Amino acid sequence: MTKTQVYIEEADLAALHQLSERTGKSVAALIREAIRSTWLQPRPEAGHQGPVSLWNGPLRRTSSEHDSIYDEP
Repeated sequence: MTKTQVYIEEADLAALHQLSERTGKSVAALIREAIRSTWLQPRPEAGHQGPVSLWNGPLRRTSSEHDSIYDEP
């Protein structure tokens, strides 16, 4: 394991400390867990394919309309 530093907003750090107290996990363990589950590919489990994408915005089109961007206006 390698040590690194990150800048975190004070309110977020306070929330992490509260979560740490509730869960019994260290703040560092919570951050590592969040990084793994949000940004890194999950470890393969039997039958688990993982997320298709990371998207948090509103949907503008459905998958059946994926070629509609090439339609004439």
